[in-house]
Amino acid sequence: MSFIADIGHTIASAETRGFVMITGGMLAFLGASVYAAFRYLIRARTLEDVPTSKARSAEQGYVELEGRAEMLDGPPVQSPLSRRECVWWSYYVERYSNNDWVRVKSETSDSLFAIRDDTGICIVDPEGADVYPEHSRTWNANQAANLTTLGTYSSSNYRYREYYLMPHELICVIGVHKTFAAIDEWDDAHELRRLLADWKKNQAELVNRFDRNNDGVLDQEEWEIAREEARKQLAAEKLRHATTPGVNVIGAPPDRRPFLIAPLHNMDFARKMRWKALGSLAAAVLLATALTYIATLRFGS
Repeated sequence: MSFIADIGHTIASAETRGFVMITGGMLAFLGASVYAAFRYLIRARTLEDVPTSKARSAEQGYVELEGRAEMLDGPPVQSPLSRRECVWWSYYVERYSNNDWVRVKSETSDSLFAIRDDTGICIVDPEGADVYPEHSRTWNANQAANLTTLGTYSSSNYRYREYYLMPHELICVIGVHKTFAAIDEWDDAHELRRLLADWKKNQAELVNRFDRNNDGVLDQEEWEIAREEARKQLAAEKLRHATTPGVNVIGAPPDRRPFLIAPLHNMDFARKMRWKALGSLAAAVLLATALTYIATLRFGS
């Protein structure tokens, strides 16, 4: 305790510039600790309080889905550094400078993937999500025998850290669920212009279909017949769109509610968030106490 008191007296008796810099830094850490405490607590409450929905029957709005992560059809997603196939990745590169590691480059995947439960599948748009992956890997350039390095960041004083979500991994996703039906994007006027433009690309076929007087060109009356035929064709196509099942997507809320992707055993994860909130709050209390003590020493009577 005497050691801590000595530090407090040293700070309190420092010259003005030094005192302002030290206490300013302590205030910044105090604010960051309070912010972190509330952030972790909100995430814990979100994981505990939002009811779990099924992919097939999830309501439109803020929901939690639980299931296995899956890749979508198409080229596989690969993490840029280790080339590991995954559904989501994030990495950063750090440089060792002045006895500390400084982040110099980072990147995060925004590729869509899916979450599947026993009722169906939902597309996950991870952009803007707070992702808490369980899998990670760290290495430096000397350990990168079969790993990709990043050009100018490949010397021995750089290190790499990569995080990823694996296919078939059990996860929970909390965000805004929306169903996008094909008919939602249908525009009668646009579709009519598109179809007629396609027909005009083959003038011979267009004239052969609608030239009633055989003069080799379409007059106004014949062109109206073509337009009416196009409308009939589009009516059938519109009906097919209306009966096509929609695509379910879960993504970032438009407001400030959390968008989380976390391990499926969310109660354990929520407990970790609460412990982190408690640790951040304890740090804030210690900093506030220290600042009060230093202020009393410097300005007290």
